[in-house]
Amino acid sequence: MKLFYSTYYLFIKARIDHLIRYFFCKEKFVNTFLKSKPNKNLSEALFDKYHEILGGNYSTYSKIWTNVLSENYKDIYSSLNKINKRKFTYILNNFFQEKSIRGAEDGDLFKKFNFEISHKFLLIQGIYRLSEYMGYKKIINPYQFYEKNKQSINIRDYYKNLSNKFPIIEIPNVGSPYGLKIDKGVINYRFIESIYFNLEIKNFVLNQKEFISKKMRVLEIGSGSGMNILVTFKFLKDYIEKIYLVDLPEMLLFQEYFLRSSLTDKDFKKIDFIPNNKFQYVNLNYNVLINKDSLPEISKSQSEMYLNSFNNTNDCYFFSLNQESGITDQIPVSDLVKKHKNIHKISRSLFPLKRGYVKEIFISKFN
Repeated sequence: MKLFYSTYYLFIKARIDHLIRYFFCKEKFVNTFLKSKPNKNLSEALFDKYHEILGGNYSTYSKIWTNVLSENYKDIYSSLNKINKRKFTYILNNFFQEKSIRGAEDGDLFKKFNFEISHKFLLIQGIYRLSEYMGYKKIINPYQFYEKNKQSINIRDYYKNLSNKFPIIEIPNVGSPYGLKIDKGVINYRFIESIYFNLEIKNFVLNQKEFISKKMRVLEIGSGSGMNILVTFKFLKDYIEKIYLVDLPEMLLFQEYFLRSSLTDKDFKKIDFIPNNKFQYVNLNYNVLINKDSLPEISKSQSEMYLNSFNNTNDCYFFSLNQESGITDQIPVSDLVKKHKNIHKISRSLFPLKRGYVKEIFISKFN
């Protein structure tokens, strides 16, 4: 009970801190909510596919996801069970603004004042940190006297300079995304987080000799909306041969809709969607593993299944961006890998865009 009140206090304190800092900053903005055009042909194809896949069996789900699905996916299940294709199409066309994707991509959070402000602050901070990482925003040593730069640059100008070097500069208008208006589209914290994470992945990967001579075969576990793997693909397109996405079938539905609508036919054919309960029965040939904001939140048996696979895959890199929580059931990635003899840590650093998150790189190497 004492731990509960302690963590609850820290949670409230962090939200209040974001509220105060956003209130006094000069970069306030109003969220723009895009309205996507429904892809009815794709929606109907996915309806037929997932009508058979989704059976409401949560036996292999963690407690977190069992609760999330039972609360947030009633409309999806109802539209499938009642053969309501119109409702199904509406949900897919608006999933970024509903409860469809848990966590920072949950559009329903933006209807709650404290979360909306927190995510706006994280976006502003994220653009500044990204600008520092790219060298557009100078890092000042606070222990020296210095001449204050009189030029005032706002986050839109910083992002305009940054995005000139990005292969993707905004969220595709699929699923009615929301966020800070940029030209014809929008960006939000989750998008900036993926940009930063994948810039670091790209910088690391392209300095490894083995990826110069052979193609990457990427496995991402828990892809959420599909936004992160889309950014990964855009940054490393010339080096990627295959992508495997493993997730709950409910998540794969939205990933497939989002990615199929955002990629060309040729690029989309490189992606395989694998339900999590089928993972142990398929033989995947991958050399890069990505997990962002999910591995500690799934059941321990599921996380062990994925790490066993990684442990038994020689010369494979694992890029992890996950929180380190005080909740008993949420085991940090660094602890989950300890018992696996072939997994070795290459680096570990705090993720600068959000407190409590750690970026780690591992390699699976047979002795």
